[in-house]
Amino acid sequence: RELRVYINPTWGDKTLREITLKELQAWVNKLQKGDYKAELPRNKKGVMRKPKPLSARSIRNIVKVVMAAVFEYAISNKWIRENPAKLVTTPKIETKDEDMVFLTVPEVELIADKASDVGRDVDGLLVRFLAYTGVRINEALALQIQDLDFEGRKARIRRTWSDDGDGRMQLGTPKNGEARTIALPASLIPHLRELAEGQSKNEFLFRAKRSGYI
Repeated sequence: RELRVYINPTWGDKTLREITLKELQAWVNKLQKGDYKAELPRNKKGVMRKPKPLSARSIRNIVKVVMAAVFEYAISNKWIRENPAKLVTTPKIETKDEDMVFLTVPEVELIADKASDVGRDVDGLLVRFLAYTGVRINEALALQIQDLDFEGRKARIRRTWSDDGDGRMQLGTPKNGEARTIALPASLIPHLRELAEGQSKNEFLFRAKRSGYI
């Protein structure tokens, strides 16, 4: 995906020998500003999405991981001698705790209640599930009834929804590539049981109004 969406539109017509450190650094600066070439999916109206400034973490993954791996592969085959992607300066990834906002339990409950008022009860339950388990939303929405162990108060996170690059959602493995087991708060069990009652084991836990995935 990184190759197709971010790398090939700029570098696809060049040989690796042609790409200089100076050009790569200029490209990194464009990734920061949002004025780079990209093959982005179209929106619901069929209009091509416009590039936007990328986060430091995304830039690092595109340049220092994927782009650098292309150069390393070429070096291992003795096609080139140097890897300029390793020498590029990318934005520093800030992970300061003071930049993070944590909701209190009353705040979570207020948001959940409002979600239920505006939408459905399942919307409020989803807010509580995300807040009290730490599960990513696309992992929660991929949960099936068979993934829950109510007696053991556990759930198995084995799939997640992700964008296939063309604006369509597809099921795949979790972000780190491995399934994991999470604990379920006792306060959520009765509500989750009610949501699963009478449903087949293959049905999604958090369902759309007319069944199926959200």
